[in-house]
Amino acid sequence: MGKAEEEIRKVRNVLERFFIEHTTYPLASASHSITEASVTINGQTLSLVFNQSISPLDPFALDSGSQYFRYFSDDGSWYILISNGPDGDIDITDDA
Repeated sequence: MGKAEEEIRKVRNVLERFFIEHTTYPLASASHSITEASVTINGQTLSLVFNQSISPLDPFALDSGSQYFRYFSDDGSWYILISNGPDGDIDITDDA
């Protein structure tokens, strides 16, 4: 769990810096991939920027179709960031 928690903490920091700078969180894409989240402000589309020390990859995303943390935000005032968890499944149960 430690690696996923550490990566989520880093991605959360990127999201919080984005909010401070733009007063909104990026909106989720249809795929809910954190790498596709963006928002258009004054005609300019802004996306999250990840440097080499911050990986949006979910260490628990085995063969789930998406290797990135899943991201939800429909109005820019809140967000949910989700890891697949130790069982590697896209769900909210703890089945191992």
